[in-house]
Amino acid sequence: MKCIAILSFDLWGFNKKIAEHLTQNGYQVIFINTEDIHFEYKNIFHKLNNAFSKILFKRNLKKEAKNKKLAQKIASITTEIDDFLIINPGHFKSEILMLAKQKSKKLIAYNYDSLERVPLPNNYEVIFDEVFSFDDEDAKKNNFKHITNFIYLDKVNSINQEYNLKAFTVQFKDKTRLNILNEIADIFIEKKINNFEFYILGSKIKRINPNIKFIKKKLDLDVVSIKSDQSEIIIDIVHSNQSGLSFRVFEAIALQKKLITTNKTILNYDFYNPSNILVLDVNQISIPDSFLESKFEKIDPEIYNKYTIESWTKQVFQI
Repeated sequence: MKCIAILSFDLWGFNKKIAEHLTQNGYQVIFINTEDIHFEYKNIFHKLNNAFSKILFKRNLKKEAKNKKLAQKIASITTEIDDFLIINPGHFKSEILMLAKQKSKKLIAYNYDSLERVPLPNNYEVIFDEVFSFDDEDAKKNNFKHITNFIYLDKVNSINQEYNLKAFTVQFKDKTRLNILNEIADIFIEKKINNFEFYILGSKIKRINPNIKFIKKKLDLDVVSIKSDQSEIIIDIVHSNQSGLSFRVFEAIALQKKLITTNKTILNYDFYNPSNILVLDVNQISIPDSFLESKFEKIDPEIYNKYTIESWTKQVFQI
């Protein structure tokens, strides 16, 4: 069986699902999440020293210390690695990527952000043996292999018709996203829909729909799954330069929930069904009553299986 290593900044826990799936299927897995590499200042003077270093010398001593720990972690691997997957490699220095390359027979990149937001290293063609991207436009322009994100949840066999919430979402704070989400919230209130929960990870701002809640810490992935399962509709607001499908889409598919999204490329996918998915025009947001009142229509099992984590790992690792 292959030995597979995975390196990522796994803030939400999606990438850990890949490692868990591979382990459950008998593969030896080394999972490195830089979110778990901690750094603590020795004292206030140590912290001030880093602040001055960033201002005067453009050096972030905290990041350098964490990179050193990461390099040591990779260098200490003694197992022969068949495939080393780097998720969003733009987050890592070239020295880290080259070290991973030295430790593996095959180095694979997967970008689940657009190149405009998280660009690859300039010499990525030399570093990586294979590059996958969730962004269809990036894949076409750069001759990457296109692959979507994946369904990480267990399949729900029966549709839950008892909802605690009409709609749910959790998003990073972003001005454009927030404005769109605020419009959706206002439309819901106008339609006498009050049982929805919209969470924004970031500092609170004024003049926003009171139903939008600001949080300082991310919700655990298990909490997101529970909230999504309790909802009739999942909301998906993507960045304006993003054509790849977010994990919200695949949570909706797995849990058999309707989806409201701003991602127009979803219209091109085989699982698209206007009864299940409403694509918003961000310049003129409208949510028809017919969509709000419609029932979810089941997806063909053959189509569903194309987007599972099992299918994803088979394609990326050729297993």
